[in-house]
Formats: sequence, C-alpha cells, structure tokens
Amino acid sequence: MESTPDSNSANLVDCPVQTRAANPDHYAFIIGYNLPDINPRSMHPSPSQIPFYWQTFLENVEPLIKIFHTPSMNKMIREMQRSIRFLSPSKEAFMFAMYFAAVISMTPNEVQELLGEDKETLAAKYRLATEKALAKAEFMSSSDLMTLQAFVLFLFCLREREQSRFTWTMTALAVRIAQGIGIHRVRRDNKLPPYDTEISLRLWLSVWLLDLRTALDQGTDWLIREDILDAALPLNINDSDLDPASVDYPLPRTGMTDMAPTLVKHEIGSLLKKLPQPGRESEGSQPSSQLDWDDTERIATIYKKNVEEKYLHNCVEDEHFQWLTALNTRLFFAKVPLLFYHPILSSDARSTLSPPVRDRLLTASIETLECSYAVVTISTSLRWSRLFRTSIHWHAIAIILEELCLRSNKTEIAQRAWKAIELALDCWGAFPTSQHADESWKSLIKLMRTAKKRREADQSLYAQERIETGPSPRDSSMPEIWALANSETQLSWPTDYSAGYLYEDLDEILIDDTGASPSEVIK
Repeated sequence: MESTPDSNSANLVDCPVQTRAANPDHYAFIIGYNLPDINPRSMHPSPSQIPFYWQTFLENVEPLIKIFHTPSMNKMIREMQRSIRFLSPSKEAFMFAMYFAAVISMTPNEVQELLGEDKETLAAKYRLATEKALAKAEFMSSSDLMTLQAFVLFLFCLREREQSRFTWTMTALAVRIAQGIGIHRVRRDNKLPPYDTEISLRLWLSVWLLDLRTALDQGTDWLIREDILDAALPLNINDSDLDPASVDYPLPRTGMTDMAPTLVKHEIGSLLKKLPQPGRESEGSQPSSQLDWDDTERIATIYKKNVEEKYLHNCVEDEHFQWLTALNTRLFFAKVPLLFYHPILSSDARSTLSPPVRDRLLTASIETLECSYAVVTISTSLRWSRLFRTSIHWHAIAIILEELCLRSNKTEIAQRAWKAIELALDCWGAFPTSQHADESWKSLIKLMRTAKKRREADQSLYAQERIETGPSPRDSSMPEIWALANSETQLSWPTDYSAGYLYEDLDEILIDDTGASPSEVIK
C-alpha cells in the first residue's frame, strides 16, 4: 500500500462512505493553526538532503516503529526526491513526518553540524509542516493508509517529546480513523494481497501500541480493549521476505527479524494489560491473595518463555539493537513484581506487606538496577548510552533504600542491594539535577541518608563484635561491602517520582529528545 498510496484503501474492508468532502479549514480547529498562512511545500529540505533524512530515519527510528516496508519505501523516496514539489497530499504528509522523526532522533550537535540549523527550531518547523500536510490530506476523513501511517508516525515521535494530553487525545483520533478504515478487522483470510494485509496489520499493531502507551502516560483506560489475536498479528519476517507482487505469504521466521522488536512490544503490552494499573483500583487496594501473585508469576513466566523462544533466542551481542532489545525485555520481566504490587506500594497499606513480599520486591528492584546497568554499559554508542542514562528506575531505587533502612546490613541480600545502589550511582550519579525538585525527590535523599546511618551503625556494631570475638573469615570482604557507608556521594538524579515510571514498556531507545525527563521513561 505504500507503493500505491493513491489507491482507494477503503476497499480493504467495509468502512463508512464519505458522502461530502470535508472543508480543509475545519482541520484548523483540531491542529490549532490557521491553515492558509503557510504552504507546506515551501518547507521541504533541498532534494539533495532528502537521502540523509531518510537514512537517519532508517537507522534511528524505523527499527522501533515498524510501520513501513523499507524496500518499497526506498523506491518511493527516490521517486519523490525527483518530484518533491508535486507530491500527493498523503505522500507529503509522510515526508514531513519522516523529517520530523529524523530530526528529533539526532543530538543537537549533530543537527547543527550536519544540517546547519538549531535542533529545536528545525523540529518545530517540521512539526508545523507535518500538521499542515496532514490537514491538507484531510487525515480525519481519508481512507488512505499512507495518510494514517504518517499520522501514527507523527504521534509516536510527538509522544517522545511531550507526553501530553494533546498526544493522548490525538491517539484517540488515530484509533477511530483506523477503525473507520477497517484495518482492525483485517485478517489473512480477507482475500487481500499478502503485502496489503501485512502492511495493514503492522499499522493496526502500531495504533494498538500507541493507544496503550498514551493511556499509561495519562493513567487512563485504553480505547482498544481487546487483545490482538495471533491471526491478526504481522508475521515475524524481514522486509526482504515480503514482496509486494507476490500472491503467497512468506513463511514466518523464528528469532530476531525486522519485525521482532515490535512483536516483542506487543507481548509486553499484552502482559501489562493483565497487571494492576494505577488509578484502576480503589484507594488502598492490594492483591487479594497470594494466589493472585502466583497466577501473575505463572502468566509472566509463560510470556517470557514465549518471547525468548519466538523472538530472542538467536540475538547476538555484536548486533547492538538486537542485544539491547533482549536486555530491555529481561529488564521488563525483572520489574513485573514492582508492577504487580504498585497499587499497594502507592498506598498507606504498604506497611502491611509481608516479609516474603518485601523480599520479592527487594530482589526485583536489585535485578532491575543490575539489568539496567548492563544495558547502559553495553550501549557502546554514545547516543544510546546517554539515552539509557535518562531512564532512571526511581521505584527500584526507593524500595532498595527503604529496605536498607530496615534490614541488617550484614546479610548477603543487603550487600547485593548496596552494590546495586553503587551501580545506580555509576549510571546516574552525575546526571544534572532537575529544576523541578519536589517532595518525592527530597524523600529519596532522606532515604539515602537514613540508609547510610543504619549502615554506619551496623558497621560500628560489627567492629565492636570483632574486637570482642576476634576476626572472622569474612573480614577481608568487609571494606568493599562497607565502602558506601562513609561516602559523601549524594543522589543527584532529576526529580519527578511518580507511578508513571513503572509503565514504560520496551521503548524508543534511539529517539533522542533533549527535553526528555526521566519521569517519562522506565526502560
């Protein structure tokens, strides 16, 4: 469908018929601009720059937002480069959305050095151009898949810059547009060509993921209530497997493919929908029984096994994106206990947690920081490493510090916990402090100081016992174990300590937004 975007995509499935053309001026009401002011066609880069934008998009964004078929789009980009002033509305909307995505995936220095412009200025320019082009394409009433692809890509990127109610509201519009076109009903037995079917399924999955993410951002219910059945999921294939001219479906692969990271996100999203969500329980609610956690643990184990066997079993460390996908997946499953118990952790009932549950949460928090540290250190690319350093696991840090205030520091789990805090300091200790410090941030500093005092007291007690009873075989390891007790290092992480951190799924690790706050992501 990307290769023939001007075709009538409404014929894919039964969908409402447009009986009257929409007045383009009506779109100013949604987008918020006076449309006649600027002609989007005057805002394209020079044709010689288009390959750079496209290649940047392919490297930084496309693997994470698998909406398109790259070989088909490569051909289309070359054609559009030669006729950039005469594009159809849907193609023009796509081009501006692609420029916007490419720019925000770059660092400010890269944009300045390679494009000769300020990043924020250029991003604002292409955001405006995208909105104008979408309005010109009559995106709210269009049945053209490329127009919807451009809109969904735009919203994904916009969400990375600002997890605002605007993006959340626009996502609801994307859901309705997709349902109006009918792609939510596309199946492989609909007698559509295989290529058209796969592109439609990719687009609906992207809308499904966008709906989930924006709902979690705002703490609301998602619009798409049902899960995507296996029959309606895109095939786990590489783009090279899919031929627009073929009448046969390619055989699905096992393991990592071009489509696998997005399918992994679907698995994680499906599991997330089964877990307690903030704002969806009554105040002070908690898991009703131990069986609830047992069931959740069993389900999570099934999902984890399924993901590893179907998508991750052949990941290689030399392929950075593959390896980071695998590590982020493991990181998510390490966080499952934190997600499950979040309702009670956010209430006054947290003091009623049993010792086994506290042990489980402490272990999960330690594993979260350990895995996150592995992700940061393995990210050899400077951009990737810097982005992961903005993904601070506030809840895991808080749980560990709180437990260290209450537990004896001589236990093995306490020693491992302090080492996890040390890893966190290595990852994020030098990160600049946010200007919007709040009470939650101050609470973390308090917890760190209290935990250190407890450790110092335990250390003094241990030293006294050693004088009275003589040295023990464990003495040689104590200096390293107690190293942080006398440290003057203070938590210097940004602020914002809210429930939303727990609910970012395997996310846009390559999207670079200098305005991003760690409050926006927990990877």
